[in-house]
Amino acid sequence: MKRYLNFLLKNKFSIILLSLMFIGIGWFYTRNMPESIFPDVNFPRVSVLVHSGRLPVKFMLIRVTKPLEAAAEGEQGVRLVRSQTGNGISKITVYFQSNIKPHIAYLMLESRLNQVALPPNSKINVSLMSPNVYPFAEYALVSNRKNYNSSDMMSVFAFKIRPALLSVKGIYRIEGTGRGWPEVGINLNPLRLAQYHISPEKIVKILKSYQGPFFSGTLNEYHKQFVVATTPRPADIKDLLNLMIPVSHTLLPLKTLGRINIISPPLIREAAVSGYRHALLIDIMPDLNINTVKVAGNIGRRIKSLNSRLPKGMKIVSVYNTSRLIRSNLKDVWIALILGGLIALFTVFLFLRHMDGALIALAVIPVSVSLTVIILNALGFGLNIMTLGGITASIGAMIDHAIVIVERGFHKMKGETQSDESALERVGKILPLMTAATITSSIVFIPLIFIHGTLGLLFKQMALSIVVALITSQLVALTVTPVLTIMLAKRKNIGGKLKFYKKNRLRKIYGHILVRGMRSPWLALPIIFLLAAAIVITVILLRTA
Repeated sequence: MKRYLNFLLKNKFSIILLSLMFIGIGWFYTRNMPESIFPDVNFPRVSVLVHSGRLPVKFMLIRVTKPLEAAAEGEQGVRLVRSQTGNGISKITVYFQSNIKPHIAYLMLESRLNQVALPPNSKINVSLMSPNVYPFAEYALVSNRKNYNSSDMMSVFAFKIRPALLSVKGIYRIEGTGRGWPEVGINLNPLRLAQYHISPEKIVKILKSYQGPFFSGTLNEYHKQFVVATTPRPADIKDLLNLMIPVSHTLLPLKTLGRINIISPPLIREAAVSGYRHALLIDIMPDLNINTVKVAGNIGRRIKSLNSRLPKGMKIVSVYNTSRLIRSNLKDVWIALILGGLIALFTVFLFLRHMDGALIALAVIPVSVSLTVIILNALGFGLNIMTLGGITASIGAMIDHAIVIVERGFHKMKGETQSDESALERVGKILPLMTAATITSSIVFIPLIFIHGTLGLLFKQMALSIVVALITSQLVALTVTPVLTIMLAKRKNIGGKLKFYKKNRLRKIYGHILVRGMRSPWLALPIIFLLAAAIVITVILLRTA
């Protein structure tokens, strides 16, 4: 150990430079790591939703729910299957074992369920319950124009707003909620159809053929080749009126065969925003492992740009944005971390009675935190309540490591200049014991990493953050703290400043109580009994959610 400490002392400036470099790298990662309230985890759970018109409950149960349940239970790794059945709807939730990869489980289950024969016109939707299923922000396209509704806004949303928002990096999906697309009604004239010997079914077939999709070529981008298909859409009702219909050996515009009008869709669902007559909600789902706050800022700037280019009478307003909540929560955690460091600084100064020693204890916090952030970023973690909470919980250990080394470096100093040998000897005796204590503290949190289920997915990041913070704090205590302590121990007249510490009245009182307690160990039994009783009563009365 003495040879190791001599090596550190000879390279003290290199160690200090490396510490500053790690602080800079940690600050860079802190500004660019994903930020969220809770960790982005993929729960091993898949949701299956089937719509089959208005079929009766018993029919749905026999023809839809039971076959899908049987198919899901036969999939490898399935732990539990739950179902709900209603008129024309069936919802099935499939839970997988925690060691199953969610995306593989989702693809395998979707493939198996697609083989089940469902009633005609049934629509099945299989979704992996990942965090990006839920929107992190919601906006609304609103208007106060009369004789208007949200169906008239669908084209603006679909062809202007949605593509613009999807082009923002970090956006996974954009969904709109409103009354729906406007419906086009075509009233065919029977006399005209008989005149040209054409049936209504043929008109429907021709209209479907005009919809596409049509092959439009290939696109070579991102080292891949994409097949491009297009679906033409009439710009307005005039284009639809002039759509040419082949009749015998000639072409006739659709308007010669009947009347066309545009009507609103049935009022099955509608969106509303306070203060506006008409609204269409826009839900924004993020990608996994992104900086939500940064993406929300980019979305806000894109929305501001879109508002200047929307048709007159329309604008986009914010309904809610979780990035504000994320920013507020993370700010509170950072404030708690900084306050914890300042309180620790005051406590160290109160007992050591030397500002330089207290500053050493404070200086190790940014180094330890920066190393922790670097390792967490390498593990793919982001900044959230769990990881920052783990770092905050480890601040005490970081300070403890520094206090022990600084106190040993100042121990029995009389005011004369201290030699490197005496300081090395005192610090070298405590480092092996500190290392063993840190390993013991880290082992305590390791079982939390292997908890199964939803709680395990959440607490895994906190447990790993605490373990990483403890280990990095010990590494700093083995490298940076001894160098700073030995450099400080060489200064003169330190002992004079520590006289108050040595004659501290509180220390004498504590020593008197400790000696008396060791002479009469039975006095500890009533105290232990009272503490145990208080713990049991607290556990019984503690509220649980």
